[in-house]
Amino acid sequence: MMLNPTRQQGFTLVEALIAILIVAGGLVGIASLQLEAMQAAHAAQQRSFASVAAQDAVDRLWFESADPDDWNAMCGASSNASASGSGPLHDVWTAWRRNWSSHLPGFSGDIAPVGTGCQFAITVAWDDSRFVLDPESMVMQSDGSMAPEREDVATLTYTAHLPSPTTLGEDT
Repeated sequence: MMLNPTRQQGFTLVEALIAILIVAGGLVGIASLQLEAMQAAHAAQQRSFASVAAQDAVDRLWFESADPDDWNAMCGASSNASASGSGPLHDVWTAWRRNWSSHLPGFSGDIAPVGTGCQFAITVAWDDSRFVLDPESMVMQSDGSMAPEREDVATLTYTAHLPSPTTLGEDT
């Protein structure tokens, strides 16, 4: 069997360019997935820090409430405890904020009594503006310039209930 000498064999330039385009598209897709994975990992790390910060606030409240006088100041019937005032709750709040402000960007937190009894809402907020939500969506900045819309603040709220110091040693 004789081959036709005028017939081309191998890849043509067009076929090679199409193959390169397909491979480049795949590589861009992989890079995009890698970026999304890195952003998700960073956000998860910040949420983990926020969760640990909230648990630290609960631990500090437990430590402070072990003293019956401090428990009464924070949780007693005549208590008017506030993190922004003075007293044991303010001391816990101040030390807690000072400790965690360097671990989360834009950290702010609050410890507030809620309801009756010794129940507290612990709120942890941090700046999560590193990530662009929509590159096409531009928003006006405070200085008048335009920038892509970003997620501003992430917030985590815990509620903790502390028992009275007289019930700490009892089995339930």
